[in-house]
Amino acid sequence: MVINLIIYRGLYTHLYESLKICKFLSFCCQGWSEVRKGVADPRVCCQQCEHHGGCKAWLWSEWSDEAHGMACILKGGTVKSKRFKDGSVSGLPKMEAIKEAQMAMARTAAAQNY
Repeated sequence: MVINLIIYRGLYTHLYESLKICKFLSFCCQGWSEVRKGVADPRVCCQQCEHHGGCKAWLWSEWSDEAHGMACILKGGTVKSKRFKDGSVSGLPKMEAIKEAQMAMARTAAAQNY
């Protein structure tokens, strides 16, 4: 079973075997990216990121100019931001998702203490 965190319009949700297609966000990384052509399912893209040791985020796109069709883009380095990208699904590998969720919870707790 793949467990992953995806962000949909700023809300954190878990991704299990049945993927909710969450479009519109892409993680921007400072580092490398690897395009994998012909990946037709975002769940497969998520799994490929999980199995790639240096993958920090993934993006599945309905259309990639480079691939001339659907593609999975694995990203490494440091996740810097998130941006709007129509026709895409993105996420983080499990350990990165846990870190992101912990940081978000800490920010929320700190904000509530004011």
